[in-house]
Amino acid sequence: MLWWSILAVAMVVFYVILTPFWIGLRVAAWLADQRARRKN
Repeated sequence: MLWWSILAVAMVVFYVILTPFWIGLRVAAWLADQRARRKN
């Protein structure tokens, strides 16, 4: 029972917090790359 509780909490943390954070980082890096390419 404890294992399933820990697993559920870990999945919520991963999908609710870390995934949007990671996607945001990738979007920011992509935008910076686009701006750098446009200047050259």
